[in-house]
Amino acid sequence: MKKIRVKFLLFVYDKTQKLYRKYFKKKKRQWQFNEKQLLEFHKDSLGRKLGEFYKKHGFTMIPKMENHDVHHLLTGCGTNFEDEIAMQFLLLGNGKLNAHLLAAVVLGSIILPEYY
Repeated sequence: MKKIRVKFLLFVYDKTQKLYRKYFKKKKRQWQFNEKQLLEFHKDSLGRKLGEFYKKHGFTMIPKMENHDVHHLLTGCGTNFEDEIAMQFLLLGNGKLNAHLLAAVVLGSIILPEYY
């Protein structure tokens, strides 16, 4: 049953993140680096660590959402869906507030209450 609930949350995320970027991130510019360029940064730099994160997980940068992946590095939160929502709770507790974060916290609490 949990697998179905997680699939539903992934479906909702997939459908809403493009709209979120379009309507709530209008003024934000995407980063001018790609994953390969990040791997060329100095060994102990945040940029290099981010490039290694993308390579390790097989991820690509989502335009205008790059900061999200930096949060993974800084918090140590994993990339499974439960950890994604847990990270949103952490960010909320530290003062971050936006529509996508609130949706993740509310839906995560309702659909996966045993995790939170």
